[in-house]
Amino acid sequence: MERFGETYLVADFERKVIDDGYTDEISDVYGLLGLRRVEKIYGPFMVINIRDEYGGVKATTTLEAIDPASGETLFMLKLSSSDHWNGVEDHEHYNPILNAFDGWIAQNLVNTQ
Repeated sequence: MERFGETYLVADFERKVIDDGYTDEISDVYGLLGLRRVEKIYGPFMVINIRDEYGGVKATTTLEAIDPASGETLFMLKLSSSDHWNGVEDHEHYNPILNAFDGWIAQNLVNTQ
């Protein structure tokens, strides 16, 4: 997915904050208060959380996009599948989630680069 100019994993973004000298202004990049400070310094961005949950014979993957300035969930999709096939056909589990998110981005975000 190449819709965004820059993407970071949390650990990499924490390193960027340290390297850029903003540790006094930004205490953490996990909570909404810290993320709001990040947004004021670095400008608009989006937080993407992907979670896998397992229970019984089902696995559920959730993709959530959050606006750190408002704390609002902009997009959320949950997909459940049989745990027996988990990992065997990942393209049948993750591709629909990522395709739906990509479609949402194309329809809702004008400038992503």
